Amino acid sequence: MRSRICPAAAAVAAVAAAAVLAVLAAGCCPPPSTLPARIAACRRVLLEQQAAWNRGDIDAFARGYLRSPRLVFASKSHLSLGYQGMLARYRKRYPDRAAMGRLAFSSLRFVPVDGETISVHGRWQLHREREARTRERLGGAFVLIMRRVGSTWRVAIDYTTVDSAP
Repeated sequence: MRSRICPAAAAVAAVAAAAVLAVLAAGCCPPPSTLPARIAACRRVLLEQQAAWNRGDIDAFARGYLRSPRLVFASKSHLSLGYQGMLARYRKRYPDRAAMGRLAFSSLRFVPVDGETISVHGRWQLHREREARTRERLGGAFVLIMRRVGSTWRVAIDYTTVDSAP
């Protein structure tokens, strides 16, 4: 005996399958219209960090980072795990306004990874009085992984390099 598929049942199954696929796709890929807003939010965090740094406020600068033991900060010769380790390292390396100088970010590129993650590539430059006198510049490149935490974005991974002397 040959089974027959009821056309109405097939249509209901097709609609149900399409609905399930649409829900799954929406969950893993946010609508493209939200991408500019996500990038703007990440850019805002970096601009707030830059402004805080230039005021000499390391604590406000650090608010741009994920306040978690899972935060990763890495450079050529150092790996720091956790928010407190990152903050302690910044405080040790930059004990006063003169050491902090003026920070500028440039060449920022935002690359969406998924709806909750954006990779940011760019350059940083510190302008300090002592470098101005010796014509040395302190700067380099960075790669950040920013994660959405509730309605805000925070740096979860920071890999920063320092340019070698010419």
